[in-house]
Amino acid sequence: MGHRSAKRLIALKKHGKAIAANLPSQMLKEYNYSCPICLASNKRRKTLPGSIKIDPALIPKFKKWEVVYFDTSGPWSTKSVRGNRYYTVFVDSDGEKIPIIHAKRKHAPIVLLKFVARIGGWPKTLYSDSAGEFKSQVLKTMILAKGCNHIKVPKGEHHAIGKAESAVSELDKMTRATLHDANLPFNVWDFVVEHMALLDSMTSYATNYATQTIFESVYSVKPSFDSIPPVGCFGVRLECEKPSSFKLGAKNTSGVFLGYSNVDGVYGAVLMTGKGTFVVGKQQMAFDVKYFPLKDTGKTHPHLKTLYTVLGRIARPSQFTNTQGTRRSDPTDSDNEQDVTEAIKDAEFGQAGGVTSDVSDEVVSHVPLDSESSDDDLVQDVLDEMKESISNLPAFNPWEDKQTLRPPLLTELTVDPSAAESPTNCPAEDA
Repeated sequence: MGHRSAKRLIALKKHGKAIAANLPSQMLKEYNYSCPICLASNKRRKTLPGSIKIDPALIPKFKKWEVVYFDTSGPWSTKSVRGNRYYTVFVDSDGEKIPIIHAKRKHAPIVLLKFVARIGGWPKTLYSDSAGEFKSQVLKTMILAKGCNHIKVPKGEHHAIGKAESAVSELDKMTRATLHDANLPFNVWDFVVEHMALLDSMTSYATNYATQTIFESVYSVKPSFDSIPPVGCFGVRLECEKPSSFKLGAKNTSGVFLGYSNVDGVYGAVLMTGKGTFVVGKQQMAFDVKYFPLKDTGKTHPHLKTLYTVLGRIARPSQFTNTQGTRRSDPTDSDNEQDVTEAIKDAEFGQAGGVTSDVSDEVVSHVPLDSESSDDDLVQDVLDEMKESISNLPAFNPWEDKQTLRPPLLTELTVDPSAAESPTNCPAEDA
């Protein structure tokens, strides 16, 4: 949920403002802990004394999107895969946020038109800072023609547009923590920002309706945390029947879930299916919320290497150095393929050092794994050695070996091994 505070989420469920099957009804001690991702990504400096808190009852109430505060975040250090470096967030007096993604600051007039199209009309009053993109003649003429009052606050008085400033800060923090936690590439931040705006509306109270979340005040439905898959999980878009040439291929399109966002004017769940390729869907989507393809790969952005090493997601270099000081195989390296070859070979032909057949006394030795030959040559040499004796080997049951390559099936768990070895229980052999 965008690394929101557990206390906030549990309070929403306790007061009946949200649905969450996996959260307790009240705050428990085990939920009162500091998340390492939040500490590393979002922890703020302590508040200085003398800060002023405004009573919500003193805040005047306005109609929906009658008064709008907006501000721009950027430039982001990493250009998104869609070429964006900025987003402008629009906040109404009730606290609802609408982020509009764009590539350059000078696109402010187009951004404003996109926002007006989203809400279906022009607001009466606009508040912003005195940034250069909000002073363009095109923007001034457009606002004047629509009878909209644009109020620009003086430089250094950002507290006058505190709603927009807070919205930018909140969305930036949530996006940063989510990218770090899911180990997503930084160039997909613009997808995640739009998803964070949705999560923020589900986890924040409305300004004019202190007993409702922003989501409930807009849609008249309590938000369900269970209906939102976590960012970074595995997802598929359920496709229609494909031509006969795809019978042996995957029927559905698989990818990594980036959040609910807009792709070419279509709003829905976005999946990253490859380098710079994305698909979007609404109804025909399915997710595995316990599998995160990029989270534990052992590879991450250089700026996150220290964090991921401390979290144990990347093994320390000392763990892959032998006593001679040379590097051993790293589970995250391609060199590990040799160990995989060894495991497969042992599973098929027995333990390293040889296989003894029950039919023949011949012992077949394995090629040493430290051979200079490649993996393909290694496998070929083993197959050549086994060519004459493989036909005399008994049927191999990999599940009798301790090094199982997959969990046993349910039917295998219910079979009595002693009964399976008894000739009286084998009709095929009796016959």
